[in-house]
This record gives sequence, structure tokens and C-alpha cells, in this order.
Amino acid sequence: MDLGCHNMDLPRRLTGREPAETTAKMSNRRFTDLASFHDNAPGFCRFEGGVAVHLEQNWLHPAASRLSGDRCTVVGTEGTLEYRGSGSLLTLTTFARGDETITPDHSPVGLLDDFLRTLRSEGSGNLSTAETLASTRATLIAHESAVT
Repeated sequence: MDLGCHNMDLPRRLTGREPAETTAKMSNRRFTDLASFHDNAPGFCRFEGGVAVHLEQNWLHPAASRLSGDRCTVVGTEGTLEYRGSGSLLTLTTFARGDETITPDHSPVGLLDDFLRTLRSEGSGNLSTAETLASTRATLIAHESAVT
């Protein structure tokens, strides 16, 4: 629940669409001493218009990893966009061009740039109440799916 809402914000904002179907599973594999804690919960959403999104939220990375808690991967039909923390390392990988490190244009601040800057506590971090409620609703539906 604590990670899922953030992972729901990005695809909603990138696609401009709402989830039409959401499903998830959850378990506790690392923090087994915490009886009611779930440390991983992969999910799947089908958005309006047929956009499919796999959501992977977990607390499974080693704490010593430079990537722990600071990563995001967007996968599309033509490639991937990957943010891997530690500064502003953003890698675009396409079938046509392979891997390339890109720097988001900071003027004006675009949606993806603001999202990535917010991950580093530098962006606006602003979501409207309606956006927050919509992402929370979708996350609660995924949670209910995982419970049942």
C-alpha cells in the first residue's frame, strides 16, 4: 500500500487514462518477522484504451544498494525508459538506437522531469486531490485483489 500508490501515479499521468482493470498478489519474503507486513506486491493494470501496465513494488533490494528505493522503469512497445537514482541517470533504450543516457529538458518543467525531480526531493511533488484519490482508489482495488 505504501509504494503502490506512487507506482499508480506515473502511468496515470503518462497515459492520461484511468485503470479499467487491476489485479495484484502480495507476500512477505524478506521481513518475515513482521507478521502483517507485505514486502512485495506485483500488480497488473489494464487502462482505458488497452494500455497495459505491470506494477512492481517491493522492499526487497539490499539496503546497501545505491538503487534501493530509488528506481522506476517504464516499458513501452518501442523500448524502455529507466530511472536508477544516484543523481539523474535516465536511460532510454529503443530497438532502433539501443541504450542512450538522456538528460530531461528542464525548461519548461515537463511531467516526467517533474516526477523524476520529485523522486529526488527537488520537484514540485504536487498532485491534485483528485489525482491522489484516483491513484489511491486504484491501489486499494489492487490490494483487495491481492487479499482475495
